[in-house]
Amino acid sequence: GLHKGGGLAVICDLLAGALTGGRTHSPRTIKKEGTDIINNMLSIIIDPKAMGGVEAFEDEVETFITWVKSARPQPGVAEVLAPGEPERARRADRQKNGVPIDGTTWQQLLDVARKVRLNDTEIPQMAAA
Repeated sequence: GLHKGGGLAVICDLLAGALTGGRTHSPRTIKKEGTDIINNMLSIIIDPKAMGGVEAFEDEVETFITWVKSARPQPGVAEVLAPGEPERARRADRQKNGVPIDGTTWQQLLDVARKVRLNDTEIPQMAAA
């Protein structure tokens, strides 16, 4: 990302790495470990009731999301989406139409099903479930 995305990446690395006692991505760590895969986690849990209240929080979120979505989309983009909207749309589509599986993956699933002794009539029944 640009400056905001880069700043978010830095703060996430510092919070999840340095603050938790884990490691951050740095030349010292990469040289020592020989890898740049570091997986630390920090959870921050906030109770809206302890702040301005649940209703005030929900109202502010709704107002903000409405404002964000009112932005003019970039050329070639149908609409501005809020976080989670693409996932909810994909889930609804897949619940209605099923999960698309390419031919190679489907063949691998069939091979595994046969290895565990499912017969050719049980496999389509499981796929339809």
